[in-house]
Amino acid sequence: MPEGKKVYTKDGVLIGEIVQAYISEFGVHVAKIKTVFKEFPEFEVVMTQLKPTRIALGGKQEEAYILKEIPIKLQMIIDEKLKAQVAGVAKGVTVIFTPNAPTPVGPYSQAIKAGKFLFVAGQIPIDPKTGRVVEGGIKEQTIRVLKNIKAILEAAGYTLNDVVMVFVYMNDLAKFGEFNEVYAQYFSDVKPARVTVEVSRLPKDVMLEISVIAYRE
Repeated sequence: MPEGKKVYTKDGVLIGEIVQAYISEFGVHVAKIKTVFKEFPEFEVVMTQLKPTRIALGGKQEEAYILKEIPIKLQMIIDEKLKAQVAGVAKGVTVIFTPNAPTPVGPYSQAIKAGKFLFVAGQIPIDPKTGRVVEGGIKEQTIRVLKNIKAILEAAGYTLNDVVMVFVYMNDLAKFGEFNEVYAQYFSDVKPARVTVEVSRLPKDVMLEISVIAYRE
């Protein structure tokens, strides 16, 4: 296939604008497709069936590739991205979504950016690639939770050093020492304020859930 043409969904949505978490520029050139969509093996099959066509967008015409079929996981990202855009405009805030953290399964967002503050929803130790709770003990679960939080922060343009408040919910404070050992590795430079409480039960019977608030000038 010739290089240099953009890829759109059949509804005229530019793929590069949907999955910014995978690329650092708008528009996806055909030469980069395999790199961008490593997590979508079926996407390559769809791409081999594409032929360039003329598409009219914004009063202009250009030759591009149109996706007539979209992998399920990619469709989930599209749906979340579009819902986030609508919700953000309606509330005057920015809704954050990244495929590198667990997809929300209820009426909430991964994070909300309001002014200079970023409010990250409670994260549990789910691997976003599998949708399952990671195996192992409190240390493994803590690592996964903090990786999820880090991914959401980065999707919004923040880092762990921007975190100012942390809320930790554990099902057994007897494991606090092991948790704190891992936690300290992620917050070694800036040590945000923190609340840690023991609760009777958490979603999917995990060992902990963490939520954070970040601030960036």
